[in-house]
Amino acid sequence: METDKLQVFVATYDRPRLLARQLDSILSQTCPSREVTVLDNGSNPKTREVVLSRAERGARHCST
Repeated sequence: METDKLQVFVATYDRPRLLARQLDSILSQTCPSREVTVLDNGSNPKTREVVLSRAERGARHCST
């Protein structure tokens, strides 16, 4: 387990286009070890698609 991992939490609701831009910005930072958790408050399915398309880069989806 990595102890120096940066964890970022993003709350969202029905803004997949803006979320995509935000995730791309966060995931392009130079921090080599990071995880971005998107807390989705019941958005439409596109939000989940945006997050999952960036899963290899460290994004994960959590539906609340």
